[in-house]
Amino acid sequence: IVGARNNGGGNPVLEFSIGFNGLDNNATGKPSALVRGDDAVGLTAATAATAVNDGNWHHVAMTRTSAQLISIYIDGAVDGTPVTDTLTAGITVNVLGTNICRDPTNGGIPIFVGLMDDLQVYNRALTSIEVAAIRNGGL
Repeated sequence: IVGARNNGGGNPVLEFSIGFNGLDNNATGKPSALVRGDDAVGLTAATAATAVNDGNWHHVAMTRTSAQLISIYIDGAVDGTPVTDTLTAGITVNVLGTNICRDPTNGGIPIFVGLMDDLQVYNRALTSIEVAAIRNGGL
């Protein structure tokens, strides 16, 4: 859904997607996150356990803490097993927003079919309480 990719240098990645990513989970409908540092080392992926392509609205969120813990939330609760990434360098790309619902590695073709409402990007990791509050309309 949202990604920051820099195809030059070390090819850092910060990507959160449903049904399209480097994990090749195209038909699962499960949200996933990819993270890789500026040195092209430390690729880590997290995938939710639950699919969201069931025709119903879902609140979907991804967080990455300063301790490098990646969590995916569906409808206000952690879904699947959080993973810790192994970055050896930071992510310094500043293109977040240019790749909303598009594949930046394939000419910017649209890769999301569906509707989105209230897309938000924060400059810090939200707590599980904050994610649940947003899902419930309280933050």
